[in-house]
Amino acid sequence: MRFFVFGLEGTEITENLREIRMVFCLSSGAVLPSYFFVCLLFEQSTLISLSQRVSQASVTVEGQTVGAINHGLLILICAERGDTDALVEKMLSKILKLRIFSDEAGKMNRSVQDVVGGLLIVSQFTLAADVSGGNRPSFTNAAPPDEGRKLYELFVEKARAAHAIVQTGQFAANMKVSLINDGPVTIPIRMCA
Repeated sequence: MRFFVFGLEGTEITENLREIRMVFCLSSGAVLPSYFFVCLLFEQSTLISLSQRVSQASVTVEGQTVGAINHGLLILICAERGDTDALVEKMLSKILKLRIFSDEAGKMNRSVQDVVGGLLIVSQFTLAADVSGGNRPSFTNAAPPDEGRKLYELFVEKARAAHAIVQTGQFAANMKVSLINDGPVTIPIRMCA
């Protein structure tokens, strides 16, 4: 849990618990002046994805194409610490039903399943980047490699069971991802339990 103290217009004064205790003694229940309020943010794990509608996409590893699709979705996926199998299923269900493909009237009204598009699923732990502490991103929120691999492989397995065309990248490899974003349409999703 993180504690934040905000001023009048929501400007953050501090996120240091020690400094908050100087202003507001949490244990004694002392009251802040009316122009201050304390916000408790409960950090919970979230499975993160970035879905891009593409006219084509491919992944190469060491010069070899390991996955490629035509019309469909390039899905970048990142597991965070504490993510569960249930989150994987919830995320996949949401992505498969997203109405982000055009119908006859040109409106985004169809899902990847409706248009029989492909899925290219690529693991990308950098989606868990935290840049609040400086200029070098921290990836401490990302799931450890073994846990991340397990959840990524489960996502792929469930996708293959639910959808006809599924291709993948290679977990933990140095991948080159090529795509033609159609639109562009890019949908970030943070799925909480």
